[in-house]
Amino acid sequence: MKTFIKKIILIPAHEIYLIQFQDYEIKRFVQDIKNFFYSKFFIPQGKNTKWTLKAKFISFLSIVIHALLLILITKFFNASVFLFVPIFVFLLIFLTPLFFVSLIISAILIYPFDYFVKEAVIYKAKRKIKKYRKNLKIIAITGSYGKTTMKDAISEILSDRFKLLKTEGNKNTIFGISQLVNKKLDEKIEVFIVEMAAYGVGNIKRLCDLIQQPDISILTGINESHFERFKDIQNTIKTKFEIVENCKKDGVVVLNADNELIVQNFGKYLKEQKIYFYSSKNNPLSNYKFSEKIFYEDDLRLYFEIKDEYEKLGSIKTSFLSDYIIGTSMACFVIGKEFGMSFDEIKEKIEKLIPTDHRLQPIKAKNNILIIDDSYNGNPNGVQEAIIVLSRFSSRRKIYVTPGLAEVGEKNKDLHIEIGKQLASVADMVILENNEAGRFIKEGLLKNNFFEKYIKTYPSIHEAYVDLDNILMNGDVILFQRGRSEFLFRFIGSLKISED
Repeated sequence: MKTFIKKIILIPAHEIYLIQFQDYEIKRFVQDIKNFFYSKFFIPQGKNTKWTLKAKFISFLSIVIHALLLILITKFFNASVFLFVPIFVFLLIFLTPLFFVSLIISAILIYPFDYFVKEAVIYKAKRKIKKYRKNLKIIAITGSYGKTTMKDAISEILSDRFKLLKTEGNKNTIFGISQLVNKKLDEKIEVFIVEMAAYGVGNIKRLCDLIQQPDISILTGINESHFERFKDIQNTIKTKFEIVENCKKDGVVVLNADNELIVQNFGKYLKEQKIYFYSSKNNPLSNYKFSEKIFYEDDLRLYFEIKDEYEKLGSIKTSFLSDYIIGTSMACFVIGKEFGMSFDEIKEKIEKLIPTDHRLQPIKAKNNILIIDDSYNGNPNGVQEAIIVLSRFSSRRKIYVTPGLAEVGEKNKDLHIEIGKQLASVADMVILENNEAGRFIKEGLLKNNFFEKYIKTYPSIHEAYVDLDNILMNGDVILFQRGRSEFLFRFIGSLKISED
């Protein structure tokens, strides 16, 4: 009974989290609510609302609306004064799961006010950028994957030479970028590095208009990420290439030569800009090439030699597990040279780079366990890279944990069966959530002769985390793909040991 009451009490808090997670988009919030009811009100631990002013206001308004609705329903029974309170309390408990209705009403009511506040913030930011634009170099980065790693790498390369401002965390929408500009952009900033997110055609163009067109545009890759929103891969291509179309005419465009959709389409969008390519696979288009790539399993380092079209430039040893650092390094050489830096200056900075948190981040844990935290990776290319990384560990038992990819729409089945197929020849154990994605991954594993006894499925991925203490053994390597839960981070923290 206590567990039931506790669960009922937690439902409104989780519904508030869900509407904020979907950025108050009602259609997507309703879909989450359907899944929530389907899972019989399972509430993942560690899913916490960020109590912004908007979240507080919507929550307060929703409580008021919900209470008024309950009072009206109670009055409908024409109960006596003595029965009014018991009926109200009964309805309060029984109708708590429907708190989301009040949240939807609140979101609709505040939308006009919220819209005008956001537009005012964006307008102010646009005026501020225009004021400082003459003496400001702007680097814009977008793509279906790899944006944050590229942003962090380039900002580190340029950090000693220039006064920098870069977008923070995942604040890569027009409102988040505008807030940053209004708060931190001033006349001392020389380089502004902007990570740009997009969920529909025109999003990137609007961001480019906000920053008065980038001097350097970087496109890291295009795939089926957020396919549920874009509906068609052509919409994704068009949207991502808005960063190229809206680059300054005398600007620089940097493209990932390993991405087929970029290579097939860049000619339609390029204007008079200078163009460079980078690659982690020695694509012929790349302005730099590499050789003698070696992964050192013991000290978790990747070594490679780099050369341009004329000569070998030197060797680089990085603290990364994945080949993507090779392509990122090449992009950094392109950008560094554009800003007048030497090879040795750029190399020194690259060798000091560390993986971005939760993106193929290696963590040494107790009992010689190695954790690879890839929990912020939610795209198909990133999953392929993660599986390749896992395959490099020959002396450890390899465990892969995932709830599957989100927002892939009609590609859901094919993508997850393919993930299962790739895992079948790499992993020793696969831990899944009992959802549609998990079932398709399992199908792909079994079709490719993976032993079913080494597939563990749980009602939720959070319940899988709880059981890991009974699974992990000395010397294991465990890779977490997706699952941005505070519960996961606490689990990792409990196993983590100090670096030597």
